[in-house]
Amino acid sequence: MRMEEKELKELYAMRLRDRRTSRTKRRRHGDQIPDKVGSLLTQYFSGDEAASRRFEESRAVVSWEKFVGPAVAQVSEALRVRSGKLVVQVKDPLWMQELSLVRHSILKRYQKSFPKLGLLDIFFVR
Repeated sequence: MRMEEKELKELYAMRLRDRRTSRTKRRRHGDQIPDKVGSLLTQYFSGDEAASRRFEESRAVVSWEKFVGPAVAQVSEALRVRSGKLVVQVKDPLWMQELSLVRHSILKRYQKSFPKLGLLDIFFVR
């Protein structure tokens, strides 16, 4: 009986040692934080000016809600960037009027966040 207890203790000690090393390997592997997809794409397309510009245009269109807030984003949607203009579709004429009044402040924020695009205006369509 004593022999079996001793063997069980040794096996248990080995198991704990194995668990510690496996946890350490997971921790080491977990410390390597993967790169964000955006930074990977930027690095990949860094030599191609047209592709990086299209990437910036896409980022500008997707970030519309960030610049105007969720309430305005429910009634409007950025469609594309073309010829230095951000084209935004608005569902309601009243909202179109409201957005045209704050166009310059939204444009300034866009110009600050996306200087490479050279945005000159925001164009609202229905």
